[in-house]
Amino acid sequence: MKKIAIALFIMCIVPSYAGAQKIQCEPVMEIVYDGFYKRDPTVEGYYQDRFSLLVGAENSLFRSVYELQRDSVTKSLREKGIDPTSRAYSEALAGIPSGNEMKVYKDRNGRSICYMNEFSGVGYVADDEIDAPLWQLSEDTLSVEGYLCRKAVTRYLGRTWTAWYCPEIPVPDGPWLLWGLPGTVLQAEDQDRYFIFKAIGFENIVPDDSRRVDLDVSEYRRASFSRILRFEQLEVENVRMMMELMLGVTFQSESKQERRPYIPMAIVK
Repeated sequence: MKKIAIALFIMCIVPSYAGAQKIQCEPVMEIVYDGFYKRDPTVEGYYQDRFSLLVGAENSLFRSVYELQRDSVTKSLREKGIDPTSRAYSEALAGIPSGNEMKVYKDRNGRSICYMNEFSGVGYVADDEIDAPLWQLSEDTLSVEGYLCRKAVTRYLGRTWTAWYCPEIPVPDGPWLLWGLPGTVLQAEDQDRYFIFKAIGFENIVPDDSRRVDLDVSEYRRASFSRILRFEQLEVENVRMMMELMLGVTFQSESKQERRPYIPMAIVK
């Protein structure tokens, strides 16, 4: 793996989250991670996603590459006037895996997090504070994609995480909500190995408008972090109940929806 030169000199601008209308990010580096997760501890194997961490001078954006690709294709299909119920629409999306719609913005300078997700086309942003992990550092080392990494452990959001961070990349960031170390997290897993992140690619980015991220959040609903996590759980376990909570109504139905297995990445009371 070709080594990257770190040059974090371009601002990644994020207005105050509580009242932000648009989030703008100008990255100078991208790290791509494979993400693996389980929904049922009794079943072997993992679901897989691929994530991008865009890193700017003071902030970052973490999101699913698969979901970004699906959004791009969907937008193109709609602009062409293709019916979402048509065969052509389905075939265009068939080769792109579904990804996690969660997005995480970190303001490393202000040590704050903006956590977002979408459910049935409705965007939500957490309006409360999400604490950063408190890490215990170790002298243990591991090579990840040719980078020498050091070990750190934390008990965070209901799970015990082991992270391998790279001091050679002196940015205190990483996948999901795993950040705040003296180097970028390149690999991480929880104690039960239900969730795994592993860096697989690195790229320096020459700043230009084509790579800048502009995300309009003016229509996003504000909710607590715990409520968004509850929606994430119900989206898998019981979609009908999720819609009832979102809409504030009760659907009358004779049939009982089967509850599907789900393992939350974060456990918040």
